[in-house]
Amino acid sequence: MSFRTLLTGVLSLGFGLLFPAYGSFTAIESSGTEDDTQWLVYWLLYSLLQGFEKFAWPLLQWIPLYGEVRVAVLIWLVLPQTKGATWMYEAIVGPLFSTILNEAVKIPAIDRMVHQTESTSGRGQGQGRTGGTDFGSRIQSTLQSVGSTLQQSASKIQSDPTNQRRAEARLHKDLQKIENISSYHSKSG
Repeated sequence: MSFRTLLTGVLSLGFGLLFPAYGSFTAIESSGTEDDTQWLVYWLLYSLLQGFEKFAWPLLQWIPLYGEVRVAVLIWLVLPQTKGATWMYEAIVGPLFSTILNEAVKIPAIDRMVHQTESTSGRGQGQGRTGGTDFGSRIQSTLQSVGSTLQQSASKIQSDPTNQRRAEARLHKDLQKIENISSYHSKSG
């Protein structure tokens, strides 16, 4: 094993896993949600990169300086100063996934699956994408139900004073996320 291979491996481990794991831990423990989004987006992109490399490795290993370029991309994605992960998601991955999901709903098998799910949840088969049930309002009501459950859980946790501060911070963060998702879907719906 050459020194270059060892160095790129250590840097990939440090910037690809260890630093993001520490950042994710501090984001979970903080009360804000912006850092949570940064790390969630990073892990999404990292998993996509890992999946791509798993299948393309027989070709990638022959590209000169691939390991060094990979380390540079990981550093760019992970550092909060560059916000590379956020940019990559907003410019490429988010729009691409949205397009794929919008096209997937047009596939008859997926449309039937959506109708079947609605009928088993008591909504009836006639209320699909083209019917009277608004998908955004269903998501919003589901999120409100989850928020209610979280509030009930918080009241149970408050009886334990050792975990009360941590539980309240997590509850507040989860409720903020639910409100953000709910307001996004009410705007787009």
